[in-house]
Amino acid sequence: MHIFFIEKTIKCINYFFNIAFQLKAIVILKIITRYIFTLKRWKVEGELPPKPHRFILLCGPHTSNWDVLYGLGASSIKHLDNKMLVNKKMFKPLLGSILKKLGAIPVNKEENEGVVSKAIEMFKNNKEFVLTINPEGGKTKCTKFRTGFYHIAKQANVPIVMCYFDYKRKVVGIRNLFYLTDNMQNDFIKIWEYYKNIEGKFPKNGISGKLEFTMA
Repeated sequence: MHIFFIEKTIKCINYFFNIAFQLKAIVILKIITRYIFTLKRWKVEGELPPKPHRFILLCGPHTSNWDVLYGLGASSIKHLDNKMLVNKKMFKPLLGSILKKLGAIPVNKEENEGVVSKAIEMFKNNKEFVLTINPEGGKTKCTKFRTGFYHIAKQANVPIVMCYFDYKRKVVGIRNLFYLTDNMQNDFIKIWEYYKNIEGKFPKNGISGKLEFTMA
């Protein structure tokens, strides 16, 4: 009985130390991202809509992993609790715990319909929920948008807030609420026009030229 009690105590101590380490790591990471954001002389332009926050945060152009760092810095400055969909392959034992604390939600990105359904369900189950998505679906040259964010927004009945990474001006910008219509092509053209002149870290991989529209 005595040995059993000691073993349980040790397990509890290890458990709480593990949580404390993760929380400390998150706090330190947020401080670091905010410090780098300020050190690099970046700034945030625009204001978030009033609470309760319930919208898709559409971020682009996404051309570099540095976008994530500046996005975290801007979220910290604006005190925004936003979530993001991350490939479940990234959720290794320690890294996965840290990613979850940063707002990452594991999904199987090979199953597009499942990802959309999960996102819709999260909106329906939460009075306040912000989901960060990049419309390009990757960091390579963009000629068209992925349609997932459109279907999520329409079926969950939530608006979009367009956010951009302007490396030329060193600005993370926020635009007012944008409500999608039933005309996907027209909505995509408006979103494309908004982003296409914004210079990402690697402009050649950004949003430029004419939109290639497909329903897929």
